[in-house]
Amino acid sequence: MATPPSTRELWTDIYSETECAGQAALLDRAEQLAASDPDSLKRVQFIRAEFFAPLSAAADNYRRNNDAVGAFEISMPVAAGNAPVTLDGKPDEAAWKAAEPVWLQPFGTELIQRTSVRLLRDGKTLYAAFDCDEPEMDRVVAVERKPNDPDLWQDNNVELFLNLSGNRKEYWHIAANSKGSSFVRSCRSTGAGHTGEFVAEQPRVAVARRPGGWTAEFAIDLDRLAPADRITANFTRTVAKDRMTTYTWSPFLQKGFHEPENFGTSRFGAPDSAANLLK
Repeated sequence: MATPPSTRELWTDIYSETECAGQAALLDRAEQLAASDPDSLKRVQFIRAEFFAPLSAAADNYRRNNDAVGAFEISMPVAAGNAPVTLDGKPDEAAWKAAEPVWLQPFGTELIQRTSVRLLRDGKTLYAAFDCDEPEMDRVVAVERKPNDPDLWQDNNVELFLNLSGNRKEYWHIAANSKGSSFVRSCRSTGAGHTGEFVAEQPRVAVARRPGGWTAEFAIDLDRLAPADRITANFTRTVAKDRMTTYTWSPFLQKGFHEPENFGTSRFGAPDSAANLLK
């Protein structure tokens, strides 16, 4: 089937900086050769103004935005020893106090439900804790499901998207609803879309209700996923009631959650002292 390129492929592989520079040089040369032929010169100038100029402007805009995406980063702590968390859905252990929350923002909706995510890592495990405000827990839609039920995305849920290699291509899609049911998919971006397949091994996950909301804890085996000092990632939430509203950590998403080229970055350890804080 026809697969249109992703934005990243369009401006990185097809109309790369080298390609755009080459086209500009060809236009310059064409204007020189057509200098004594007014009709031909007008044609070259028309091509520059109506084709190359908007293409070049779009490429420059992508590169400016891509610099911002690359700079969208948060530091997460590394806990000493192993097993600093008891997986009960309640992120109240001392280790969590060192983890600063990141906040999700509405994606395609004006309704605001406060949602935070904290990440923590020890030598063997990546932990993620979601804290979701929800004053109407009795109205949310979520059912207990078998592992890897493909309809779980329709429930009241939270999701992690983890691209461990940093190539913004292959990523893990991990989700759990507010009943504690979960799925795991191994995904790959294909042009502007993605493909994925379910993985038998499930993450350890626990959920708990609290006054005015609910919380979820994930424990993900780093031996299986491969450890990394930083993870290209995004964290999302879907509130399912009489209608669905969605939330995301990365503010750069354009059409949906499966856009690894627009994920942020989680760095484990101390903040980078050389990082551009303004970006």
